[in-house]
Amino acid sequence: MLAIGLIGCFVDGSLIALGLLPLPEQSLGFFFIPNWLLFIWLAFATTLIRVLKPLDNHLKIAALLGAIFGPVSYSMGINLSNPDLANTNIHFTVSLAFTWAILFPLLLRVGNLIYGHTKYYDLNSLKPQD
Repeated sequence: MLAIGLIGCFVDGSLIALGLLPLPEQSLGFFFIPNWLLFIWLAFATTLIRVLKPLDNHLKIAALLGAIFGPVSYSMGINLSNPDLANTNIHFTVSLAFTWAILFPLLLRVGNLIYGHTKYYDLNSLKPQD
């Protein structure tokens, strides 16, 4: 979970440093991100390991889902935190789509390498699956 969180923090820190992720001046520098974003990454890492593990065998689908829902989630978060920034440009959306199309399958693989023994639950039977 920590490795996935660190990768996410590095990616978001890079997006902030490049000016692609518009955040208020509370970000601390190139590798530093706001504390709330760190906790979101740790929560996402838990979800990735437990809930999204079945996508590990379908990396093309994972890339497509990352390209779609990555920019959507960032746009929603920006809209909630600062409505003045809601009208982001196409460069922001395309860069996030490209980043998440690569990042999401990569994070699934990292999670599988580190936590491959972790079982997830099939919601239809509520029995642990491999």
